[in-house]
Amino acid sequence: MIMMREVYQPWPESHATRLNDIASPDHEIRDFVPRSLYTARPMRKTKYQDQTQFAALPCRLAEDGTREIMLLTSRDTGRWVIPKGWPIKGLKPRQVAAREAFEEAGLRGRMRVGRPIGKFHYAKQIEPEALLCEVRVYLMWVDEQLNDWPEKAERRTEWFSVADAAARVDEGALSEIILRLS
Repeated sequence: MIMMREVYQPWPESHATRLNDIASPDHEIRDFVPRSLYTARPMRKTKYQDQTQFAALPCRLAEDGTREIMLLTSRDTGRWVIPKGWPIKGLKPRQVAAREAFEEAGLRGRMRVGRPIGKFHYAKQIEPEALLCEVRVYLMWVDEQLNDWPEKAERRTEWFSVADAAARVDEGALSEIILRLS
């Protein structure tokens, strides 16, 4: 089965201005919009298709009473990310998020009960393509970071102020979720 993937790209300010200034009934929207915004490419169905990931947003109170956020590096690109993973049969979403926080960063703590505090989308690189994934984020109050954990040799972890953490992640919606904690 072939499914169509839509590619989302935010409108640059220059495109919005051009559309407002010159769009008329005589022109089609395609005259002004980059081709990548209105074309779709076929994508093969995979086990990851239509999946949602679950993430923990590790938080703690610093000695001065301000909140800090732990970020870790991704294994492939070294970008700053939060612990996240695919659904696991038999586990609730927040339990998956807690498990990923342990495996990826050695964290133990308390997960906020209830609904996620937010969600964001990112492009997951699954060779040979990128897949747009939705990530539901659960707040985790960290009690401790263990000395050893499964992916310790593959990642770097670091605590940041809320503002610094928001500035270091690539996903705008994740940055907004982090900033709500300030």
